[in-house]
Parts: sequence; C-alpha cells; structure tokens
Amino acid sequence: MFVSSDTAHRLGASLGGAEGP
Repeated sequence: MFVSSDTAHRLGASLGGAEGP
C-alpha cells in the first residue's frame, strides 16, 4: 500500500522502518 511519502514514512517508522524511504 502506497500513500503520501510522509504518511508512508510515519507508518514505516511505526512498524520499524519496514516501509517508506
């Protein structure tokens, strides 16, 4: 699932940086 880079980065950080650059 790909959304705004900012949102993706926040979600990735919550999961441990698994998603989003």
